[in-house]
Amino acid sequence: MNLKNFKLSKLQYFILYLFLTFWLFARGGLNIDVGAFKYTHYLFNYEYEFIKRGFVGEILSFFYDPNSVNYEAVNYLSLVFLIILSVFFFNIFVSSFNRKNDISKLIFSIMVFTSPLTMQHFIYDVGRFDILNFVIAFLCFFIIEKFYKKILFVFVLIGPLMFVMILIHEAAFFMFIPVIFAYWFFKNSYKSSVIVQIILFSLIVFSTFKISTIGIGTALTPETHYQLLQDKEIYIGDVLIPNPYVNKYSVHVLYGGLYQNFDEGIFSALFADAINVGLSKWWLIHNFILIFALSPFFYIVFVIFKEFFFKSKIQTKILLISCFSPLGLFLFSYDHMRYWSLIVTNLFIIFFILSKENNFYKEMLKKNIKRYKKLTIFLILLGLVLGPVGNYRSFTLTNKIIPNTLVLDSSKWFKIKIKN
Repeated sequence: MNLKNFKLSKLQYFILYLFLTFWLFARGGLNIDVGAFKYTHYLFNYEYEFIKRGFVGEILSFFYDPNSVNYEAVNYLSLVFLIILSVFFFNIFVSSFNRKNDISKLIFSIMVFTSPLTMQHFIYDVGRFDILNFVIAFLCFFIIEKFYKKILFVFVLIGPLMFVMILIHEAAFFMFIPVIFAYWFFKNSYKSSVIVQIILFSLIVFSTFKISTIGIGTALTPETHYQLLQDKEIYIGDVLIPNPYVNKYSVHVLYGGLYQNFDEGIFSALFADAINVGLSKWWLIHNFILIFALSPFFYIVFVIFKEFFFKSKIQTKILLISCFSPLGLFLFSYDHMRYWSLIVTNLFIIFFILSKENNFYKEMLKKNIKRYKKLTIFLILLGLVLGPVGNYRSFTLTNKIIPNTLVLDSSKWFKIKIKN
């Protein structure tokens, strides 16, 4: 077999997908459990008032009301969307990029797909609304790719989808919205299209602001809301009992503004938490560990980004810069590792999209792939050893060495405790 020039069949790609995906799930322990914090988000709905992040729960309430959404059902639903996302990732990172195969490209594709910052992270963070919004973002990319010349048609299709993304989680404005608009601008930068893009972007900005402010809970106190969610019954086996999985912190997230508190029983405001916790010694140490441990990986990303950026038109530059929009979330939250993952994943999606759109970028990417072939093999092995990047910590291994003492006492995280 000529390793420099070979071709995989569809069946072989399918087998490769199954092998890599099973490998990553096995690395994560083959345990799909969303956890109480993320599960509680699926219970939020508009029963008592309009609240941010209540859209998914509102849809699910049509099937489960008056009882709570079953914990196992959320696990299964989360797994379905995780598998859908993995298929999208495999398609863009592996199968579409390797239609004219050589072994260097395939190794690079496997490195990207299995990275601690890409698929491994999303398996670790199963159940997060980011995964659902990522799937919707891919749908927006597809619509733009196929219909970018039909300006109003794209407006009508992706406008409601982006609005739904904000309803699902307002942070989607930083995670995905800029990249979607930048890709649209990249595909169609004629004056008429830009005017429509500006109008839609303005509507999304306004919607995000209103959802983030009006959507803060006021009709109930956090404690009352928490108790009401607990009192709704779910089936454990064949027995119907009050919901034991409701997470108090998850409920309190709905009741905090950027700078002020709307109820005396909640944590300090989001902006204050992002500073107090995000700049604490433990958080900074794990940011450093992440950057240091994956420095060869970040070096490859930097080299590709630099070459693409300095040899491209303004449309491509804006598209590349848009990938860094999750950095804005560092000001509002302390899930730093989650945001590093989104930045890197966005960058690789754009790298592969650009290489698909233009042979100039494809050749540039191939040149760097061949140059760093041995380093790429090393990074595949390193990713398997390190495991997935988390949310509050860099890696499981490093968290055992440098544990987060803050999680043992929530009063050290925030200026105001949750009232028991």
